[in-house]
Amino acid sequence: MPFPAAASRIPLLIAGLAVAAGCHGKPAPVDDPVPGIPATQQRTISRNEIGYKWPFSVGVGTIACDGGALAFRAGGTTYALSRGAGTRAYANIDAIRQVQGSGPPSDPLPGVNQDVRMKLFAESYGCGTGGDSAAMRRAAECKARLREANKLTESDLTRIDAEGVERFWPPLKPPLMSLDPVADAARQLCPS
Repeated sequence: MPFPAAASRIPLLIAGLAVAAGCHGKPAPVDDPVPGIPATQQRTISRNEIGYKWPFSVGVGTIACDGGALAFRAGGTTYALSRGAGTRAYANIDAIRQVQGSGPPSDPLPGVNQDVRMKLFAESYGCGTGGDSAAMRRAAECKARLREANKLTESDLTRIDAEGVERFWPPLKPPLMSLDPVADAARQLCPS
């Protein structure tokens, strides 16, 4: 036999072709199907497929297209993935959405640890920003007292305020992660 290495690869090639051919047949079954939606319009999706953009606290689920309305199902509950799906009495997807991370600060105040900066931000935020001139004066006086009590310059407090906004520190509510990567995958299941 002049080519034993090539001959040993033939069974692998045949097995690979059989697997590839199976991919174009009927859709793979899903573990937690969305009731009432054809199997051809739903599939399993996971954190591994989407990567760091995965927006849910659960690691795997079923995406589906229900007459143009997009849904995500996990743990036996179907969630509305698009506005149109909200009319189908699906659960609110925000219940399983993760908050968006803020990443490292761009300009933290050196020499003051993060816990202290977070506390100062919350107090500064509580001072308000004003609206009319009296409210603006009260906010400025409140921030001046905060700076004096903590031996901060105006620039120091401005940097702490900027970092707090940038990183969504309490009392700010951090934004939820985008549903777009999962919704885009679900849209591909909608009949043309």
